[in-house]
Amino acid sequence: MSRSHRYSPICSLLKVDSERFDKQRWHRAWRARQRAALNAAVRITEAKDVEEAFDDFNLILPREVSNIWTMEKEGKVRFSPVRYRNEEWWKSVMRK
Repeated sequence: MSRSHRYSPICSLLKVDSERFDKQRWHRAWRARQRAALNAAVRITEAKDVEEAFDDFNLILPREVSNIWTMEKEGKVRFSPVRYRNEEWWKSVMRK
């Protein structure tokens, strides 16, 4: 890893390496809501016609479950070597 470097000068605003745990959490919540909505529609089908029960069935959108602003990694920043003009700093930013 001593020779590895970034190819683009883009980093996160906070020192979080990955959004893995946040994405796992919201995928679980999204799947749980989808499953609950589908189970409710299935329960209705036992009493009604299948076409009537699934007529007004809508899938849950991912944005309805989570908020991207509550995740640990808030966004990305693009660094510019022209703005700072410090070669030592630039090398440290481009290092992985």
